[in-house]
Formats: sequence, C-alpha cells, structure tokens
Amino acid sequence: MCLIREIFLYLSLLGSVLCYRFRRDDRNRYFTPYGDVNFRRFSSEEVRREQSVYDGFCAFENLSHVSLCDDVSFDPVIDPMNLKRIACYCDEKCDVYDDCCMDRVSQKDNSQRRWTCREVRGANSMRIPIYVLQYCPEDWMGDFVRDMCEKEAAFLKQQNLSYNYLQDIPVLSLSTRIFYRNIYCAICNDDTNVVKWNIHVYCNGFLNNASINDNGREINFSKAVYYPERFLFKEVTVGGETKNCNIVPQEFMNDSLVTNYKARLCKPAIDTCAPGFDKTMQEKCKAYTSFVYEKRGSSRRSHIYKNLYCALCNNLDTKSITCVDPYYSFLFSSSEDSGILTVLFDFNFAGGWDNQVGYESKCSVNDG
Repeated sequence: MCLIREIFLYLSLLGSVLCYRFRRDDRNRYFTPYGDVNFRRFSSEEVRREQSVYDGFCAFENLSHVSLCDDVSFDPVIDPMNLKRIACYCDEKCDVYDDCCMDRVSQKDNSQRRWTCREVRGANSMRIPIYVLQYCPEDWMGDFVRDMCEKEAAFLKQQNLSYNYLQDIPVLSLSTRIFYRNIYCAICNDDTNVVKWNIHVYCNGFLNNASINDNGREINFSKAVYYPERFLFKEVTVGGETKNCNIVPQEFMNDSLVTNYKARLCKPAIDTCAPGFDKTMQEKCKAYTSFVYEKRGSSRRSHIYKNLYCALCNNLDTKSITCVDPYYSFLFSSSEDSGILTVLFDFNFAGGWDNQVGYESKCSVNDG
C-alpha cells in the first residue's frame, strides 16, 4: 500500500472553521504596512553607551561593537548559507519581525508579536530557520486546534496529547502570504487557502543499506513511529525492509523558500530574561537585535541571544559569550535523492464535517 494510504489524517475541523470568522481588522493589526512604520535613530550618546557595553566581550574577534545599519546591508538575507554573518536586519520588514538593528528600531510596541523562529527541513539542506506565526486568536473556541498550533511536543506529551507530523509542516497562505507554523494555526486564524506542498519522502536506509530504487516496492507506515520536530518516521516498512524516512517539502529548497515564497530567515534567539531581573534589564533585552552566542563546548546546550543584555539576564557567564556565530557554518549540507516518493499535500476544507486532508499521490517509490 502506498504511503498516502497509511499516513493520511482526518480532521473534524471544518465545523469550527465555518462557525468562526476571525476579524480581518484584528489580525491585520499585527501586520502594520511597512510604509506606515516610523523608524528612529538612537542618539549618538546612546550608541556610544551601547558600544562601551559591548567593548571587551568580543574585541579579540574584531567585533567589539553593537551591530548597526551602517555595518550591514539593508537587503535581507536570501541564502541560508549567508545567515551566519547576520547580526540584525535593516530592511522595512524588520519592524514586523522585531529583528531591527539598534539604529533602525521603531517606536511601536512589539509586545504582541507572535512570530516564532522555527527550523524546517529543506530538500537541499539539513535545517532552514524561518519566521512562522504560531498562535490562535484569544476568541478562538477549541482547545484541540489551539494546542496543536501553539504547544510544543514536550508539553503535549506531559498532557498525554498526541503529536503528529502535520504539526511540523509549515503552511503558506495564498491570501495573506503569511507562513504559519502548521495547518492548525492557519485554521484558527481563518486563513486556510494555503499552498499545496509537494512532500518528498526520503527513505535512505538509515537502519540498513538496502536500495529502495526498485519500482513497485510497497511503503508501509502502519508500524512507523514519528519523531517530533525531526520530520522523521522510524521503522517504516519498505518492500519488507525496515527503514527510516524523512518527509521534506520539495518547495523548501534553500533559495526557493525565500526567493519564491518570501520566507524570512531568522535565528532562534532567546529574547526574554530569566525570572528575577529588573524591568530595566528586561527592556534592554527587548530593545534591539544584535545577536550574541554562547560558546560551544560548555556543559549545557548552547544558545543564541537577541543581544548582550539577553545573555546577561539569562545568567550566561561573560567568558562564554561570543559575537561570532558558531552555529550556521555547518547547519546546511546536501542530501541524496535516493528512493523518493512524492505526495501532493492539499489541505482541503471545501465542505463537510469530517474532512480528510486532501491529497494526490504518485505511488511509485521512484517518483520524484
């Protein structure tokens, strides 16, 4: 039985979608037109003060200053391979995504921003970090959809709630051009006219080295286990052999995702303080973007921080701070196209209460 007969999911959601129409005016208040943004420059004294704070932390890296728009391009990064060099953004959209350099931040209140930087698996790369919207409006009625949209795998596991692969596949609205974390977030925002992704399934024999290039070999997911946030099914049966298979949207090519679909590359940075820090430190942590990093090799997991203050108010030892990104030089690597099954995902909401997530399938394992 081909893949789609095994992994399709029924969503009994349309009744909720039809009963709920999120007010467009309410949603649009989170997406201020770029031309309406009033940017301001910090005073020279403020800049000098920030410079003095950064001095000494990264002097040996020749980066002992806070990043400013005088130092970076006004054009956003479109190639994930160049993400390593980005410390902040200076384009008009930086206000929307709250990643502006110090001398480009606006006077708007960004406290209601709901953007999340999530890493998605790309067809030609290990991971691609992009901004997605990950929230349901407060007046959305229905805990299941809200949990599937907003909650992470660890929380759902604690609550004995299920986690499925649909939660890890971002969707792009054709109406608003907004990337949502998943189809559930699009549903609760009443924005379900989404792009049909071509989902490739890579079964490259992680558990054994047998080839799956032979036509007609069945792929069976009935006993497979999905690993959240890794786009990975383990113990998939392929022609009688056990394999691991990754699901990868074909459109999530490095350049295509950004240039064709206008995804915005990001860094998953910590932008809040640990409990116990005063309001001034919290405000400085939120004030602007100039990424700093925890050095690799420390005893705990390394992190990225929105700016120096965010690192300090999360109790990071000053000796562990670096201004050179140690993460994204190795994040991207090519993958082999061995044994690809292609599935066209069409989230179909056209009528009925028990609506299947629509699909068209090319069931030959060798299709690509």
